[in-house]
Amino acid sequence: MLFTDKLKALTDDAHQDAEQSVFITRLLQGEESAAAYARLVTEYLPLYDGLEHAARATRQARPMSEFFDARLERTPALRSDLAVLGVSDPAPPLPATSAYVDRIASFATDEPVRVLAHHYLRYLGDLSGGQVIGRLVQRHYGIPDDALRVWDFSAVGKSKPYKDAYRDKLNICLSASEQDVFVEECLHGYRLARELFEDLAAAPVG
Repeated sequence: MLFTDKLKALTDDAHQDAEQSVFITRLLQGEESAAAYARLVTEYLPLYDGLEHAARATRQARPMSEFFDARLERTPALRSDLAVLGVSDPAPPLPATSAYVDRIASFATDEPVRVLAHHYLRYLGDLSGGQVIGRLVQRHYGIPDDALRVWDFSAVGKSKPYKDAYRDKLNICLSASEQDVFVEECLHGYRLARELFEDLAAAPVG
């Protein structure tokens, strides 16, 4: 069995738990608001900033060295989107966001396999389900194109070949022990994503 097939089998329940969270379900069904979407983008800014610092810090170490790609970075797009959305003074991160950022920071310099797990979750997720989020929030809430740059990955070309190549590398570059660490960290990542959505569901929207 290919590692990516094993990974999907071992993490599918956790993935579904995150994807089916109340906040994201309501957002994609048109039951939230443009302000709620802006709050999601606000929470994503420190998350991606932390991930991208960690990826850059470990980009010379394998296996991160095989995957680092500055074209994936989302922080500049998130800052631009927030400006268009009128968020000039973002609220402090929610507790779940802070916990997510702190976890990534805790191994940002010396555990590249764990960094890679979050790199995989965030960017391959954005290249897949993230595209759906962009289309649906535009349809439901009238979010303009220039406030949806976070979902624009045109710099990497067609998404399917890029994702396939990424997965192909995952299947060959990790040792058995690294695969175990990768799976473990992906499970943490899905849990942290679910907790972030739960915090967003409970947070007042100004």
